[in-house]
Amino acid sequence: MSNTPTTTNVGIDHKYDGAVEALRDVHDEASLWHLSDELVKIAPTGVQSVQNVVDQATARGIPTKSVNTLRLYRDVAIRFPATERVGGVSFSAHREAITMPTVAEAKALLTDLAVKHGAGGVTVTTVKAAIGAATGKVKAAPVVKVKSPYVDIAPDLSAGGKAFVAAIDSMLVKGVTLDGLHAGITAVLAAVEVKRSKAARKAAASKGKAAPAPARPVKVKAASGPAAGGKRPARPAATPAAAGSKAGDLRDL
Repeated sequence: MSNTPTTTNVGIDHKYDGAVEALRDVHDEASLWHLSDELVKIAPTGVQSVQNVVDQATARGIPTKSVNTLRLYRDVAIRFPATERVGGVSFSAHREAITMPTVAEAKALLTDLAVKHGAGGVTVTTVKAAIGAATGKVKAAPVVKVKSPYVDIAPDLSAGGKAFVAAIDSMLVKGVTLDGLHAGITAVLAAVEVKRSKAARKAAASKGKAAPAPARPVKVKAASGPAAGGKRPARPAATPAAAGSKAGDLRDL
């Protein structure tokens, strides 16, 4: 990020012209390499030497990076001299790779990534992931929900599929036939039916059956008679037949 130039009493020192002009011209990855190489020439070590570059840029009214940022740029160029840079791989990717233990390991990692993804495909993200895998410090990748290409079809099918039907003719491109569509849609219907059945069973199970009320204790009368250790109750004596009545005559009962 550029810092707003401030007024300074530092005089112009032309030995910093190369680095200051490189600062003025930073606009892409190639120009970052050029700036970093100029910093190595004029400020190869220490922080104060980089501060001098910043002061010179400020004195000339040229927007500049912070001292820490320029120091990092210089360190990347020192770590990766021209002979050790992987062609086509960005300055940013090299900057990320300086965390590797040695230049040889960093170069091997960048070279391998360039083979796999192409030089232009070696980004800060891919380098970070590769370093994590190499050092065992791999961060879990964030779970990204990818929108299904069929999400937009579902509302139409749920509403009767009019748009789908209207587009059938346009679907008949190379390799797509009516017979093929028929077979595929039949398979889809079967799969939908299976899911409907599972959903219905799950819904029924979630409702559950009403829990039965606890049974009330049944009061049982104590048994009587010989089985219960008691005496069998005596049968009532037969009522004498009324005088003059005949056997079987039930009129007087």
